[in-house]
Amino acid sequence: MRLILRGGGSTMAIAAGLLCSTPALSQAAPGAGSTPASPSAAGSASTTNVPAAPQSSDVADTASQTQQSSTGGSASGDAASADTSADVVVVGVKAALATSQNIKKNADTFVDSITATDIGAFPDKSAAEALQRVPGITVNRLQSADDSTHPSGEPTGVLIRGLTQVRTEFNGRDSFSADSARGLNFNDVSPELLAGVDAYKNQTAEMIEGGIAGTVNLRTRLPLDQRGLVVTGNFRENYGDKSDRWTPEFSGLISYSADTGIGRFGLLADYAQSHVVTRTESVIMDKIDTYCTAGFGTPAAGNVTDGSIGCTANPFGGTGFAFIPDGVRFSQVDYDRKRRGMAFAGQFENNAGTLRATVQYTDSHYRNAWLERASHVIFEGNYFGTPAFNPRTSSVLGPAPGTPALVFGADGMLQSGTITQAHGSFSGTYDSVQAAINAGSAVPGLPFVNYCGAGVCGDNPRDGIYLQNEARNFAHREGTRDLSGNIRWDPTERLHLNADIQYINASTYNNDILVAAGSMANAQYAVNKDGTPQVTLLPGSNVNYAAGGLSNPHNYWIPFIQGHVEDNDGKEFALRGDAEYEFEDGGWLDSLKVGARYANRRQTVRYSTFNWTSIAANWNCNGPGFNADNTTGGAYPTNTGNCGGNAGHPDFQGYGAGIWESYDMGGFYSGGTYPNGQLVYLNRPTLQDFGGLISALGAARNAPILPGYTAICERTEATVDDCFTQGEVLRVRERAEAAYAMLRFGGTDKTIFDTINVVGNVGIRAVRTKVDSEGSIAFPSATVFNNLQPCGTPLSGNNIVNISCYLTPQIRAFANGGVTPDTFKSSHVNWLPSFNVRFGIDDKDFLRFAYSRAISRPDFGFLRNSVAINAPIINTTPGSPYIVYNAPNAPQTAANVTVLSV
Repeated sequence: MRLILRGGGSTMAIAAGLLCSTPALSQAAPGAGSTPASPSAAGSASTTNVPAAPQSSDVADTASQTQQSSTGGSASGDAASADTSADVVVVGVKAALATSQNIKKNADTFVDSITATDIGAFPDKSAAEALQRVPGITVNRLQSADDSTHPSGEPTGVLIRGLTQVRTEFNGRDSFSADSARGLNFNDVSPELLAGVDAYKNQTAEMIEGGIAGTVNLRTRLPLDQRGLVVTGNFRENYGDKSDRWTPEFSGLISYSADTGIGRFGLLADYAQSHVVTRTESVIMDKIDTYCTAGFGTPAAGNVTDGSIGCTANPFGGTGFAFIPDGVRFSQVDYDRKRRGMAFAGQFENNAGTLRATVQYTDSHYRNAWLERASHVIFEGNYFGTPAFNPRTSSVLGPAPGTPALVFGADGMLQSGTITQAHGSFSGTYDSVQAAINAGSAVPGLPFVNYCGAGVCGDNPRDGIYLQNEARNFAHREGTRDLSGNIRWDPTERLHLNADIQYINASTYNNDILVAAGSMANAQYAVNKDGTPQVTLLPGSNVNYAAGGLSNPHNYWIPFIQGHVEDNDGKEFALRGDAEYEFEDGGWLDSLKVGARYANRRQTVRYSTFNWTSIAANWNCNGPGFNADNTTGGAYPTNTGNCGGNAGHPDFQGYGAGIWESYDMGGFYSGGTYPNGQLVYLNRPTLQDFGGLISALGAARNAPILPGYTAICERTEATVDDCFTQGEVLRVRERAEAAYAMLRFGGTDKTIFDTINVVGNVGIRAVRTKVDSEGSIAFPSATVFNNLQPCGTPLSGNNIVNISCYLTPQIRAFANGGVTPDTFKSSHVNWLPSFNVRFGIDDKDFLRFAYSRAISRPDFGFLRNSVAINAPIINTTPGSPYIVYNAPNAPQTAANVTVLSV
């Protein structure tokens, strides 16, 4: 019996292991030949030749030794024939690093590998975190690649050499998450299930196409990797200092292999479960607004001198450019991530070692519910859609009355000041006291923002700036299930055959809801030593608060509610066959390998709009719907000019009770960055009770701005799959047909200039991709012409045409609000050559060269087939695009009649 001591450990970890019978075989990456290069990887689909190193402290230095150790002992266990009863083999980080080095050395192309020991030794929670330690690999730490406002506590994706077009594989086969992208979300994968991770930075002809940046292959364990019974498990507790939570994670593996009269059988089961609660805090400045009143030229054509654009004055009294963020967002997100992974495998190998069959099943399930409180301090608040170079010649911003001027640094960036905005953005505040009260009031008899007409507030009155406290619940879950089979057969010593089959089923679901609470305050701005903006909220100029100020929900309104739903699924069936023939020894040609692959992937992406809905607003006559905590309701006022639109508005029904909380971010960013005590947010019990939230704030409440908020799945137009419109659903079928040929040359005994060893491969891969995208054509709404005057109505004002007179029945029928199904088809062929060579200067120094042509297919979201025909612009003035005038250079004509009397 051999005792194997596994090295490595981690804080708060308890591990137990029992390993019996003969020693473990080496763990290798998937092999390149018709079969993987080593028995331990034979269940994987063929990827590229990365022979294994022995699992001991003595690591083979040459390719021939490595190949021998990876294939030897597969039949009767030659290594076990020796007397090993007294051996103690320590397998730790040193051996793991040597194994990775050997894989890198003997691979067909550029590859970096991390073994299971590496992953266990690092304090990492995912394969992506371990991969970030590999040269040339970085990770994406945003919750979504297109959302820079939500950093993630754990990596969500991998970049190779800074490029995002990374292909992901599981055991050398295709793998993906069911979203609008194409690859696998690394958060899905439990690192405890993995035997290793390989990062390929170039291509060979046998590799599955799809990664311009490279390919990451995740390898799971197999039962014939070790002999006899192996039982191991671990338990760990994780503590987050920001979340102040302890959470568990545990895993267990049982593997058994036995020799019989017909061959060796093995079974393996692996289970891992992890729960991690993290908190991320971020301070994010919106787009930096640029201010200049003279010397820059024009926004369309700046005056460029010596590579820069000059400025001689700005609206704040300076002589150069001034810069102020359009707003600052202080965000605190609590992530509650749960992950469960299972892997099962069965293997058989005959006594001769010429036939091996492998069946593998993996099931990974990932849930990440995150709750956010974010306070968005808005300065200008209108950067969206503006060009990159957009000098502002004026600004509503300025210092609060009685405070010093805003201070800018030598670089023009705002450093300090108490910021307010010019009076007048709140409805009715220049009309009358009653009009201002009708717009919104927190104190009986007083408007929320003072009436400042007729000079009652002095010259150039100032108001507090706008503040929005956002509460968000993002419920996310996804899973990927993979069933595969592989058969490797060696009919002769030189001919190797490999067949592979795979089925994938993946799903993703997101339910996202955000509710904002808005108020006003003066913003005392400063910059901390690390450059982080600090904002202290002060009572707003010309703002009348109820008792409690910004901690009282009565001093807030609801600017908007936003919802979003995503419900995706994807399936793929793939077949692959490879054949390799090894040439006789003595020549420069080593082997010829050919193969073909077919994959049929169907993916449905159901991605709703973000239905941003205004509930109450500073520009609106909000009446009783102004105060976020008003549960009693009432009639909307119509007695002032700013409230004329309320005529016929149904009575306000009151918002739900007990839905708000006053929350103090306290030690946010270790304190000092947002020291504002308790602020109001929608409370988390309401946020997590979706039905209760809609009941408290939905359309039935008759909010100030109609129609109010309607949940995504309650929209009348959402008739597809119970929740979506036709244009929000993407159905794509993608078929990939590939064939390749690869010639290996050189070897350990092939040299040039007598001393330089040469090993390499050259090949070509042909790929045909067929895409069918099911979509729709949406026509304008049938109500688009409802507001037109009937034909024959006299023209008035600047109108010169009545469109109704030209609307034919065919035009009216065209604008019927209907949707017509539409299918887009495409097909293209790519030829992908590759060449890889390794020069061995000596036993330890090598020089590699690789050339390959690669493709990266577009994300599935870019394959959307959706056309919306917009409603026509209704313009009856001389500028109407529908009026055709005589050509300007055509001569005038006339019919002349003359009556002559003599």
